[in-house]
Amino acid sequence: MLNTPIKKNIFVKSCRIKDWIHILGLPLLGIIYASRYSLFTHKSLLALIISSLYLAHGYSLNNYFDLKYNIFIPQRGARKILFFSYFLLFINCIISYFYSLSIFLLLIIGDIAGLIYSAPPLRFKKNIFLNLFLNSFGFSLLFLIGFISANQAITISSIIMTSFFGLHFVPLQLIHQISHLEEDRNQHIPTFYNKHGAKITIFLFKITFICIAFWTLLIPISKSRSIYLFFITILLFIVLNYALRNIKTDNVFNIKGAVKIRLFFRKAYILYGLIVSIIIYS
Repeated sequence: MLNTPIKKNIFVKSCRIKDWIHILGLPLLGIIYASRYSLFTHKSLLALIISSLYLAHGYSLNNYFDLKYNIFIPQRGARKILFFSYFLLFINCIISYFYSLSIFLLLIIGDIAGLIYSAPPLRFKKNIFLNLFLNSFGFSLLFLIGFISANQAITISSIIMTSFFGLHFVPLQLIHQISHLEEDRNQHIPTFYNKHGAKITIFLFKITFICIAFWTLLIPISKSRSIYLFFITILLFIVLNYALRNIKTDNVFNIKGAVKIRLFFRKAYILYGLIVSIIIYS
């Protein structure tokens, strides 16, 4: 048996809270988009609780299946991590079932996506395209959780916005893969950058942002707000693209530089999210 302090340490580390705490802004954006008057109500609190449990489950589940390479989780503690992860999902399902059947179903869909991403025999994180898609899809559901919390129904406009934010997770996942190159190699996980190099990775980064920029014009908000969102998105692309090219030499990225740039990406996106929330709220 592990002693209590070690147990707590293992469970907390497996959730990797520091890696996703900032993403909780996404369900809040969903609430603002659905009904700005719901932002300072119990609906926001429930959306944050459900989203936190959703992310904690997803990260701990992925860590369980990566256990062979996660040195901070002892082998004897593996089953405890899996039990803990599904205990979080169980609690979340109970909360969401009595609050919103739509959110309950989203959690089930998110769990299935997490399983086929992490668990053998499928383990789609080893597929360079499904890796990007499933990551983006799983995180984008957070916007819907917030939206449904305030609106209690999924609409076409909410799906358009969910897709918009889902596309944003592609460049975030690319910089994540670059900064974790050695770790992924040790786990024999092929990534887009590892297979195609820096030039093609930057090309995908640009194509994704072109799609994001044009997607802003499809969002059902007023024309003036749509234009603001378009130009803010273009500005974000210019800043991130400059930062990414700064750590590129020939067809290779500087990994140490990528670790720093990843933090820069995170801060830039937090600021971007705040500006988007103002545009939507106004």
